[in-house]
Amino acid sequence: AGTGYNNIDLDACREKGIGLCNVPEYTTEAMGDYAITLILALSCSLAPQMKALARGDRKYMHQCHLGTLHHFEIQGKTLGIIGGLGYIASRISAKALALGMKVVASDMPSTPLGMRENGVEVVTFDDLLARSDFVS
Repeated sequence: AGTGYNNIDLDACREKGIGLCNVPEYTTEAMGDYAITLILALSCSLAPQMKALARGDRKYMHQCHLGTLHHFEIQGKTLGIIGGLGYIASRISAKALALGMKVVASDMPSTPLGMRENGVEVVTFDDLLARSDFVS
C-alpha cells in the first residue's frame, strides 16, 4: 500500500487508458499519528488490558500496577524507520523526537549515512534493526 506509483503497473494502466494521480502528502499527518499511537499502545500494554476488560477481568483496576503486563517509558527509546526519509516518515520522526525518542532511519543504499539536521540518524538496515526498540 502507499500513495505513490511504486506499487502500480504503469504500463498496464496506460494500455487500459487508466489515469493516475500521485497525492504525495495524502494522510501524512494521520499516518504519523497512527504510528505514534501504536507505539504508545505497546508501551502500556493497551491491547492486553482491553482483552482482560472485555472478558470481565478487572484485577488491574483494583491495584496500582499492571502486574505481569509490560509498561515502559518511550522517552529515550529508539524508533527505526525503514525507508525513513519521505513525507510520512518525516512526520513520524518529528513526533517521535518531540516525545523524547531517538530516531534512526534506513533508506536507499546510496543515501549517505550520518546525523541529519532534523535529528534523524541515517544508518544501515542491519544497524537499524540492531538499535531499534520499535520499527516502522
